[in-house]
Amino acid sequence: MMGLRLKPRPQAMIATTPRPTPLLRELMRNSLSEKPTCVITRATTYANRRNLAPAFFDHIIAKYKGTRLGRQELMGDILEEAEGALWTREMLEQARDGRKSEFKRVVVAIDPAVSADVSSALTGIVVAARGFDDRAYVLADLSGRYTPDGWARAAIDAYNQYKADRIVAEGNQGGDLVRYTLQTICANVSLSVVHASRSKQARAEPVAALAAQTLHRYFRLSLPNTKGVHS
Repeated sequence: MMGLRLKPRPQAMIATTPRPTPLLRELMRNSLSEKPTCVITRATTYANRRNLAPAFFDHIIAKYKGTRLGRQELMGDILEEAEGALWTREMLEQARDGRKSEFKRVVVAIDPAVSADVSSALTGIVVAARGFDDRAYVLADLSGRYTPDGWARAAIDAYNQYKADRIVAEGNQGGDLVRYTLQTICANVSLSVVHASRSKQARAEPVAALAAQTLHRYFRLSLPNTKGVHS
């Protein structure tokens, strides 16, 4: 943006494979606004055929035509959902609840990462509650790349902000260290350290299936492929 500050009418052209990044979504929303400052045009690989080597074109078409990745790379489609995603964007949007529900129980869940560089997995921090209506509510997702002190402070801040009953932390990457890090920030925090014996995918599938069935019941959404999953 600093390179677009000179008069009279600075402009930029961005050519990219359309991935559903926050920046690209922002540009697309802008193009549809009442006073857009961004114009979007689309073209497929087929439109560029004259400029491509025939061998390359034939190879890339044969490899990706008709595939999910081909829709993105060849046809220029934005694929909002990650392949194999257990929760779709539509499910998340439909599940939003603006009611000020009363909760029976509130917990802060943490899945700490072992490092904090740019290629590290995120530390998962989610605030969830069980309402008096026996429905589950996700109140906040504070996941990110943190140092150990950083994720501990974020979790304790959420614990206090949402008046949580307990912090539940996964201790597979060092249970004693997780406990010590959290209690260093808040000595009297209510804390449970659990050890997962199954993969994240295996643990998430029953929850995703139950969520899909509930949304289908209330909103008539089409069910995702949950073959072999039982809630």
